[in-house]
Amino acid sequence: MKLDLLREAESATRWQMMFRFEDADSAAGWRSSEVHQALQPALKTLHIGMTVQGYEGARPVGLDFSARQLDHARRLMADAGVDFPLVHASAEAVPLPDASFDIVFCDFGAMTFADPYLTVPEAARLLRPGGLFAFSGHSPIATICWPLDADEVTDHLALDYFGMHAIDDGETVSSQLPYGEWVRLFRASGFVIEDLIEPRPAPDATSTYTSTEARAWARRWPAESIWRLRRG
Repeated sequence: MKLDLLREAESATRWQMMFRFEDADSAAGWRSSEVHQALQPALKTLHIGMTVQGYEGARPVGLDFSARQLDHARRLMADAGVDFPLVHASAEAVPLPDASFDIVFCDFGAMTFADPYLTVPEAARLLRPGGLFAFSGHSPIATICWPLDADEVTDHLALDYFGMHAIDDGETVSSQLPYGEWVRLFRASGFVIEDLIEPRPAPDATSTYTSTEARAWARRWPAESIWRLRRG
């Protein structure tokens, strides 16, 4: 491959911090210049959960289960003057051939709401040997400190750690696994774990996306997990 994908994933990590803690107002927050610079035309990228305008210089394909979200993506693409394929499908069963992509990327999205026992093997199927799977989501620690009836994470344990899978608060169902179960699932799907990144906001970080209390929590404990995996 023509690009050191480690550098690409590190760039994505810097962008994650910027998006979550600096300019998460809207799609305008997707000013991911490092990612744009890192991705090359030789790399075909699948973005699961279509929330971006597109990646400059790459060959992206966007996938989302929500037709409304795809309509929003089309409007953003038109505004930006770019065009690339959009697929209306579940990340649990992607209607695309094996070994189609160099990178599979997900910022929360399907990796938060779909079943990881289906999405992780599906990402492995879609990747070429040596391909990168990078995704972010709430950390298991944040999940077990977030009561089902609360609007924000708390400073005490609220949910059982063991047995986590489908988290149903009565309105939405999200997915989460204990750390050990994530590791076993990755290995069983043919991935090598390259890194687990736990972003920590700077003391003076500001955001329109999270509250002051949530940012203070994230200074003490990991609010997000960013996994970087390599297809064997």
